[in-house]
Amino acid sequence: MINEFLYSFNGGIATIVEIISLISGIIGVIAFLIDKKNNKVIKLITIIISLIVFVISLYASKLVRVPDVTNIFYENACNVLAERGLHYNLEYDEGNLVVINQNPKANEVVTEGSCIQLELRELTEDEKRRKIFYEKYAEKAFLELELSLYKKELEFFDGTCSTYYGDKILFSKDMEIYLYVEDENVTLRDYEILDDNRILFKNIPSGLEYSIYCKSGKYDSYANTIKASSSMAVDNRMKMDIHLVENDAEVLFPNRIRIVDSNNNFMEDVTCYVGYENSQGIIWSDGGVTDSAGYMGVSIFMADDASIWVEVKDPYRNGIDYKCEVPIRVPKIGEAVDSSIIKVYKDGRCEVMYTSEFFFW
Repeated sequence: MINEFLYSFNGGIATIVEIISLISGIIGVIAFLIDKKNNKVIKLITIIISLIVFVISLYASKLVRVPDVTNIFYENACNVLAERGLHYNLEYDEGNLVVINQNPKANEVVTEGSCIQLELRELTEDEKRRKIFYEKYAEKAFLELELSLYKKELEFFDGTCSTYYGDKILFSKDMEIYLYVEDENVTLRDYEILDDNRILFKNIPSGLEYSIYCKSGKYDSYANTIKASSSMAVDNRMKMDIHLVENDAEVLFPNRIRIVDSNNNFMEDVTCYVGYENSQGIIWSDGGVTDSAGYMGVSIFMADDASIWVEVKDPYRNGIDYKCEVPIRVPKIGEAVDSSIIKVYKDGRCEVMYTSEFFFW
């Protein structure tokens, strides 16, 4: 309590108090020497008080507030304490340690040179990967990533589908939010909540791709790739609105099916039907007709990689229909959506091929 009070005198106030105390002491000494017979007691008390104030001010200038070094890597904690002029009780060469407790606690006021008792534990495997990750990208620019999160919802009406963006996600204490770096298998959880819909991730290496996960009870959502870019940051902060999609939700993917003959020539004005398989069998759509380049557009609701069925109605006008299974891959954001090519032969055979040069999600 006393240290906390004296700490408030640090900085400019402490300097002023020291100067006043010193001047008061000097004047008191001079007055005492000039007039030894009068008011000796008062002059002596003035000198003593001035000296006490001066000593207290000097003591106050040596006080520091203890930083919070819990839940950070041991070597980082040592560096933070050393910058404040504080010592620590443990010295290890081992780098895979994290501080779990400290004494004195954070924000207490102590004198410079005080020893902070640290309690350590070994890093988990996830923490070790995170440590290696930051060391690997230490030379990159680091950003703050400010995100507003929204839930993307889907509605279904009698077998037909429509999609719309839902309300913003409100943060709560039981919510788990983190960034995931797939190539490094690392999760980043260093963030603060700015308000009920904005979150700020700190210490984000620029130029990398991240997936954001938001979990709360039964709610388990994800947003595909977010790329942190220095060019998109203002004052070292990058702001984005992210629409999350539930893991088990189906998403509308555009696709085109091209019909070609055995010589790879486009087949125009060919009627095709698309079927979706469920527990009751294959449900066929109304279909469409290929254009002059042999294409027919189709939109497919999918949650994971799956197959559709395509029936090509009598492309050679010889009474033969073609039915084939077409695997469809769910792409990530930024990846091309595969366009399916169905090659049909006059003898009734068909072959499915792919190209990814046309569509981007």
